[in-house]
Amino acid sequence: MVSESIDIRNEIAEKLLDLDNQLEATVLDFYFLEQYSLNDIADELSYSDRQIERLYVDGIMSVRCR
Repeated sequence: MVSESIDIRNEIAEKLLDLDNQLEATVLDFYFLEQYSLNDIADELSYSDRQIERLYVDGIMSVRCR
């Protein structure tokens, strides 16, 4: 089970590297790999909650479209 988790984590990390917008990738990295909440990400990156939500949604859509 641990091996499968590591494989999934690596696959997510690779997908994030392929994103054109690195800020979207950073938000998704914090959310999915580091397990930060969107509010914590906003605080960490000094952006508004709304801006982080937009980056999160745009990043998800970019990953889904590939």
